[in-house]
Amino acid sequence: MENTPGVIEEHTNYRLEQAIELDGQRLRSDPDARARMKEAIVQYGAVTFSYNWIHEVPYDNPSRGGSGNPHACVIIGWDDTIPASLFSGGASQDGGWLVKNSYSSLPYFYLSYDNNSGSVFAFDYAMKEEYDFNYFYDASTEDFGMAASLNYTCAANVFQGQKGSDSATEYVKAVQVGFYGSGATCEVKVYTDLQDQQDMTDLGNVDPTQG
Repeated sequence: MENTPGVIEEHTNYRLEQAIELDGQRLRSDPDARARMKEAIVQYGAVTFSYNWIHEVPYDNPSRGGSGNPHACVIIGWDDTIPASLFSGGASQDGGWLVKNSYSSLPYFYLSYDNNSGSVFAFDYAMKEEYDFNYFYDASTEDFGMAASLNYTCAANVFQGQKGSDSATEYVKAVQVGFYGSGATCEVKVYTDLQDQQDMTDLGNVDPTQG
């Protein structure tokens, strides 16, 4: 199918180059997961996440205090030496994450390592000028069924070029691929001047080299 590139992103000052998801549910008890979180903070400068907001204190432990509401924040650092007794209601271990809050009443606070976080992501951006145009499907892999089976080894998208002309050539500078897990090796192939129509109801016989 042909896809009209997203227009909204053309009005932003940045291009998303890379995004990774971290396992927030293992941060409380898995030292390796916590080490990966620290590495992501160092590499990307910050990690976005959500946690169970209950109260607003300089040293918070949401696991002690009942139910609350999901609240999105940004983790910008950590301190392994904070005593467990300093956190609200106490904690089972020393240390916590340094959080940049969205509330001006308490713009920074520490969150105990006891906390289980959700929606933990790190992002890497480039200035808009780095890429002249961005073609993308504003959706996730699940919307196209690509995550339905481990047997999928190939995927293809089709975009209609917007910036080329008879006097100007448009080049593909980068291709972004999303996948679950780590250590994956991806091979990218680009085909041009695709004309042929194919039966998209029979995906087993679809050939991206034919259009």
